[in-house]
Amino acid sequence: MKVMTIKLFAAVTTAIFGATCVHASSVLPTGGLVLHGGAQIFESNNNSMYISSSTDKNVISWETFNVGKNSSVTFDNKAYLNLVRGSKASVIEGSIYTNTGGRFYLVNPNGITLANNASIIADKVVLSTSKITPDRVNDFLATGDLKVAKKGMGKIKLLGSISTKNLMVDGSQVIIKDIANIKNSYTSTGGDPLINTDTSSIEIASSTKRIDIGGNKGVDFKKDYNLTVADGLVDQTGKIAITSKDEFIAIKNNMAGDYFICDDIKLDTITESIGGQNAFTGSIDGAFNNLTFNLDTTASNGFNLGLFSKLDNALIENLKITDAKVSVKDPTDRSNVGVLAGNIKDSVLKNVQVDNATISFDKLNNKLINVGAISGLVDGNQTTLSNVTSGVSSNTAQEFFTNKANLNYGAMFGEVTASLQQKGLVAVNIAKDATNDVSHLKAIGKNPLKQELFDAKDYKDHPDYFEINNRIEHKGFYCPFFVDTDKTFIYDKDVSYNYNEFINNEYFKAQDYVDISFDYTGNMSEINDYHHHYENKTLGQQFYFVQGDKIASDLVHTIKIEAEKVELPPVVIKDAPKALDNKISLNDTEAMFAFDRKKVNTILSFTNVQVEESDLMPPKLLASLSLDDSDENSLVAQNQVQDMESDEQFS
Repeated sequence: MKVMTIKLFAAVTTAIFGATCVHASSVLPTGGLVLHGGAQIFESNNNSMYISSSTDKNVISWETFNVGKNSSVTFDNKAYLNLVRGSKASVIEGSIYTNTGGRFYLVNPNGITLANNASIIADKVVLSTSKITPDRVNDFLATGDLKVAKKGMGKIKLLGSISTKNLMVDGSQVIIKDIANIKNSYTSTGGDPLINTDTSSIEIASSTKRIDIGGNKGVDFKKDYNLTVADGLVDQTGKIAITSKDEFIAIKNNMAGDYFICDDIKLDTITESIGGQNAFTGSIDGAFNNLTFNLDTTASNGFNLGLFSKLDNALIENLKITDAKVSVKDPTDRSNVGVLAGNIKDSVLKNVQVDNATISFDKLNNKLINVGAISGLVDGNQTTLSNVTSGVSSNTAQEFFTNKANLNYGAMFGEVTASLQQKGLVAVNIAKDATNDVSHLKAIGKNPLKQELFDAKDYKDHPDYFEINNRIEHKGFYCPFFVDTDKTFIYDKDVSYNYNEFINNEYFKAQDYVDISFDYTGNMSEINDYHHHYENKTLGQQFYFVQGDKIASDLVHTIKIEAEKVELPPVVIKDAPKALDNKISLNDTEAMFAFDRKKVNTILSFTNVQVEESDLMPPKLLASLSLDDSDENSLVAQNQVQDMESDEQFS
């Protein structure tokens, strides 16, 4: 067994694990730094880690916190607050244990995934993706408990099992494969489901109001978990959960089933549509997960070709298909080819996105093919599209143009002979590049019904969409990063501001998760608008930025320092003022205020309060008008008093 002090551990683990893949079997947490407490970290054979402490409450900052399939992390019976400062989500594929009475808290704003067959066993468990603040850390150090902000940024996916007396889950979206796998027990097997009782508790919070929970039907979510639709509950009980490639391909065994996708799925290469030429007639809720695949097939595998050959009275919702490739060798004449399905009939697509699809043909010859990013053919009576976007790669668009005599091609559908009902945003979604302008690619290739659709509403008016990488994206497939509202301060020559002090603290540094650039150097001290540009890290978690009601792929946070606003002093007159060109006079023979309209905007107010003649142009007024009385030529306004006795007052 290898024992090291915390300083040695920080250096050694970076060298050992810094370049390893999150899903490698020997992955363990890296870059541990003890911020509070007397924790020591012991590592054995790169597969296991043991952490113990001489103090009851401990805070450890980690570069990464991942646990591989064949790996384990064990804590003693103390309380541990684990903070992740890197830019990647935590993936736990192995096991996390605490000795009896141990409390395990993990905070990672990028997200947390407890993979299928992984486990956490502790007396209390808190999983959070909210920003951490000194007040919450201090409270933890005082009580041994962690109160979360319930403003989660990263997603939390619980596909494995948790055994604990108390559980708090705080994410943007929360996905639980099977609620029965969260047990009121201290063992990896057995035990009753954890529910809210006098001696145990479970709390689940979602900042985006999306909590997907699967399991057996009959769960009383209100009674046992204090969850309702208002909290974002999506009841997935009774559906078949999908967490892996094999489970997705197994859909072929039940093409009428109801399915619930719990995690991003990579199918790699498949050689035929799921279910062959049998139509899918069930439902799939993707729960805002992403699917990728490569369909490499031949004409012998069917007339309709895609992920599914055909959707018939099916429901597909909350699913994104990215960078899919469909390659068809020697296609059959009159074939229908699409990424989601070759043919769609009388089905519903809701919150479905197909991005950057690549479709290619070998030995096309003179064969006529219907081809689109979503499907080749839409027929039947009516198909409903609700928040649906799609697009092909620029190379595929060029292939369409090149073979246009043989293809009915569209960015969505090759041919549509059925009525299309549209809800929300339905739009072509194709990124333009410097070499290929594909903006003129139609949504529908052959449209005998001449249906008017797509791009009917500007996405900027739609609360669920934002633009990133020249494409419009549904925010459900991303994570929110919350940014404070803009701030304004009054100039004080003795005060300067450091932006990092507004957004960072000793436990949370925003730049660990996103890139922030300034349009200035040094501190903010002079009268000016100071801009701070937020963007995603290239290889980090992909966020959309939230500031109040505004969402965007990048965002400018502004700190404004402005001059103190000085009100013009009141002037008392006997009679109503007269406007004489660029002059306002008190009367023809007494005081007169002259100004240049092109250079100054001002308001002269009148009250019934007596003022002295000397008060007509006080220093504050000069300052408010930015006048310099040292140089007559610089004055744009002056006070003129004519024929007035020094002791005269106005009433």
